[in-house]
Amino acid sequence: MQKANAIWFRIFSDPRFSIAVVLLAIAARFFQLHFYLDSFFDTSFQVIATQHFTNGHGISTAVSRISDLGSPVYIPLVNWPPGYSFLLAPFYLLCGKEYLPACMILEMLSAISIILLCRKILWQLGSPVAVINLFTLLTTFFIYYFYYTGSTDSIAVAFFLGAIALLLSAIRKKKYSYITIAGTAICLLGAASMKYLFFPVVFVIPVFAFLYALQNQEAGIRRGALAIFTIVLAGITGLYLYQKSISGAGTYISATGRGFFPEHLLRVHPLIPCSFITPNTIRKLPPAGMSNVMNLLRIIHVILLLSLSIIAARSCFSKGLKAATIQRTFIFLSLSLALAISLVLAGLSLLVDKELIPPDRWWTYIEDARYYGLADILIQLVIFMAFSYYKNQVSSRISLLITILPFLLLPEAVRGIAFTFNRVIKFGKEDYYWKTEKLFLDYAKEIIKKKIAVTGPAETVVSGSLYYANYRNALSLQAPVLEKPEWLNQPGNFQTSKPVILLAIIGAEQQKHYQPFIEHPGTELAGQLNGFYFYTLYVAPR
Repeated sequence: MQKANAIWFRIFSDPRFSIAVVLLAIAARFFQLHFYLDSFFDTSFQVIATQHFTNGHGISTAVSRISDLGSPVYIPLVNWPPGYSFLLAPFYLLCGKEYLPACMILEMLSAISIILLCRKILWQLGSPVAVINLFTLLTTFFIYYFYYTGSTDSIAVAFFLGAIALLLSAIRKKKYSYITIAGTAICLLGAASMKYLFFPVVFVIPVFAFLYALQNQEAGIRRGALAIFTIVLAGITGLYLYQKSISGAGTYISATGRGFFPEHLLRVHPLIPCSFITPNTIRKLPPAGMSNVMNLLRIIHVILLLSLSIIAARSCFSKGLKAATIQRTFIFLSLSLALAISLVLAGLSLLVDKELIPPDRWWTYIEDARYYGLADILIQLVIFMAFSYYKNQVSSRISLLITILPFLLLPEAVRGIAFTFNRVIKFGKEDYYWKTEKLFLDYAKEIIKKKIAVTGPAETVVSGSLYYANYRNALSLQAPVLEKPEWLNQPGNFQTSKPVILLAIIGAEQQKHYQPFIEHPGTELAGQLNGFYFYTLYVAPR
């Protein structure tokens, strides 16, 4: 047994093996992200904002109104913070205003950053190279939930990991340098600018650093923590006030219902167990079995989280962070961040009513796995750090548990390996979601092109029966959306200062709701695809 341990440790410690592992991790993430690339839902609005920003219209979406279809109105986008739209802009321009490759480049950069920053953090925590390589191998094929859907979560997580790495560096050096202060502030403001969720959570880093400095009488860290807190507070306050001044709202919550909804807490995402096995794997079970397993995991999660919180609180009261090792400090930091994320989501779910996700899914904040992405990674880092540092400092039973924990990631990693292998052998041969969607969008482009060949030059305005489809086509066509779809049924009231082609994409089952438009003289059925009917109406100035 000892000989086998020595062999794997020697192989995994080889510098050439380290290079191979990092390259494998980057390649694997590329094939995974290429498959899941998705800029057609929430992200589509932020990409539209990038388009308008690079065209000089600010972070906004464009709508057309019935009084003048040819003069779009640019509405500031505050549904999400503006960070992603700003960050995407240079890649969007470099890619010739092709948003899909720009989005892919940005996703890959964040994925590479997460890989390298996790390795850096484990190194700072004293983990040997062999364990760091084992972590990279297992977690590379652990497909985090935020990769399944188009979102900004992975970029926010990368920024947060950067701030954590800089904090650990300051603790090791016993001071925050000016560069470290600036870097940490940029990382935390970057994370906050990606998601409103992180507005309060980013303050955990400077507050934690300040408390650590107080208990250990580290003046250099205390001054740095105060500077970071001040910069981040000023940055977030400035962003909030700016958005409020241009739109009337500093932040945004999509669900409109307010009250007190304690029943939402029953749907809490089982963070700790799901750091080992993702909800997507659990969903492979039959519906009844999946529900039972998720409820069981929720119970396990609540018991573990409460137990760890109580143990941590008792430990804080007895010793706190005074003369704490960097490993112990990291455990407290990770627990603080996981609790902060959980509390923010619990607070939102308690006070905001659940939201309908069409066609029939009800959603609330506390159940959404992608919001816990940072906590997932921190739990995994703590496990591997303990595997490196604590395994030989505790009783044999606890040592056995610490030894087993990293390998509980194996089932999910094996599934990820199989998934990635399939993506490699089928690369370019399978119908990716984004490819199927692009065919739909290109079909709309072709319809507009043919219509313009008949009518002559004209602006395009998009509308239809499906909210997301309207904006996805607006993104593809770089066109405004008719502000209210019900205006389609008032075609006689359309006014315009410029020639306009109104493209209305209506689902087969919704056509009965748009008969005044469909039957209007001049409305033409231009095509049909995937259960949607494409209608055009040429509107000239009069």
